[in-house]
Amino acid sequence: MITRLHKALLIITSLLLCIGLRAQIQEMTPVQWQEDLQYLENKLKKQFKNPDANLTPLLFDGLQKLKKQVGQLSNEKLAVELGKTLATQQDGHTELDLMQTAVDFNRLPINFYFFGKDLYIFNTSSDHQDLLGKKVLSIDGVGIEDVFQRLLPIMPADNKMETIHMAPIYMLAPRLLFELGITSAPNTVQLQLADGGAVAIDGITIQDYQKIEWKNVKDLKNLSPPLYLQNHTKSYWHTYLEESNIFYFKYNRVRNQKGEKSIASFTKSMFAEIDRIRPSKLIIDMRHNRGGNYNLSKPLIKGILKRSWLNQPDKIFIFTSRVTFSAASATTLFLKRDAKVTIVGEHSRSKPNGSQNSEVMELPHSKLRISYTNRLIVHWPDKGTDKLPPLDIPLALRFEDYAQAKDPLLDWVLQQ
Repeated sequence: MITRLHKALLIITSLLLCIGLRAQIQEMTPVQWQEDLQYLENKLKKQFKNPDANLTPLLFDGLQKLKKQVGQLSNEKLAVELGKTLATQQDGHTELDLMQTAVDFNRLPINFYFFGKDLYIFNTSSDHQDLLGKKVLSIDGVGIEDVFQRLLPIMPADNKMETIHMAPIYMLAPRLLFELGITSAPNTVQLQLADGGAVAIDGITIQDYQKIEWKNVKDLKNLSPPLYLQNHTKSYWHTYLEESNIFYFKYNRVRNQKGEKSIASFTKSMFAEIDRIRPSKLIIDMRHNRGGNYNLSKPLIKGILKRSWLNQPDKIFIFTSRVTFSAASATTLFLKRDAKVTIVGEHSRSKPNGSQNSEVMELPHSKLRISYTNRLIVHWPDKGTDKLPPLDIPLALRFEDYAQAKDPLLDWVLQQ
């Protein structure tokens, strides 16, 4: 009995500890904030790297300023200011993601996306289906361009594509918009629409947001998702488009997927099929690839370089977008540098040289997860300090294409 009771107490204690570990920033005390900020400062002084030495003082000066504001600012405001401080480094790998669970900002039950400079609602919960496909002109009377500009200080970025990618995501957090002075209420936003309508939407918890069964703008016409939006849970997959003799490889993560073939094994079998088919074109679609470990892409790169019949101009096309990042961007860079490929779509959100390796720390009390660059890498010396990676054919997705389940990038290759 004593043993069982002892085990039961251990289990209860563990559960209580886990609950404590999940404490959100709203429960932080000034003493805990000071200890977290000191922990962060010590860690960064030992390990942080930035190719632009002129920016580094802004980081540590900002942390000192933030320490003095503890007890004066709300916990939510402190988190936002910490995000701003890290964003001064203009490094996509060094950030505090203000949408993480530890921050616990509520979210709107919709999703935004920039098509060009226009902000559209492309996903909603079932309660807001009437908003699908609507263009948003302003939030609480603040024009979308102005909202975007006010979000810039909290968005760490290698280049402008990161901010275009992240701004619509941060616009989903009412409390964040409130802390930045964009909205007047901490959990409600007023959207003004291009059709003359207006709607007030309340934020919901992260837990409820994750349970949403999304309605998509393509559902309005009962359209099936195009090829590039299929199998989104798979890290890598391929298919053969027989009518056009095109081999299509969707590369969603540079990371071995649990329960599936490793990238090396997958790539080996894929090239065996490519050799058998001898397609006229190969598409490597990395539009949704957020990175991983670029060393895992070596079999892909080597496989292309050893096939002279395949490694020819106008034969290999790489699709990239504002989502393509880190190891994925490095993979496209290596292919562009060493092989005869054509890159189509949008610039990826990683610069060619600089921070390509990051670590993640968790602050002791708030449990905020902060990523930071700890190693600098020069992948292509000729690109120097360029912000944008190579892009041969700029071709952005229009709202009309997305709503009609079309893929302008694939269509462009089919026409070549």
